[in-house]
Amino acid sequence: MDKKKALIVDDEKVIRKIIKVTLQQLGYESIEAVDGADSIEKALEHNPHIIIMDIMMPKMDGIEATLRIKNDSRTKHIPIIMLTAVLDSQAVLQSYDYGADHYLNKPFTREQLSKAIKIIEKMKAREL
Repeated sequence: MDKKKALIVDDEKVIRKIIKVTLQQLGYESIEAVDGADSIEKALEHNPHIIIMDIMMPKMDGIEATLRIKNDSRTKHIPIIMLTAVLDSQAVLQSYDYGADHYLNKPFTREQLSKAIKIIEKMKAREL
């Protein structure tokens, strides 16, 4: 069986590294993207099992990238966990409107991230 793949999208290298370590512990291979535009290309190229996406990024923010990923028939099935350092409830609500499946506030713990991923996995298993 192929290893599960996760796409990590964040412009901060340190955050990507923290997420990558957590994903490895859960049996995921990680692919990294540095902004929303990059995430769309990598989602199409790698068809990951899950995407962990920051909201605030240069070039294209995570909300716009989520909208584009969820509106593409090739990638709309991929669950997306949004990350935000901004306590802006409008951004969070908008990300849900655009198709995000879950979100976490920054800073987050590895345990919180792990739990969010397990919730998404359970939801996906119920759909099968």
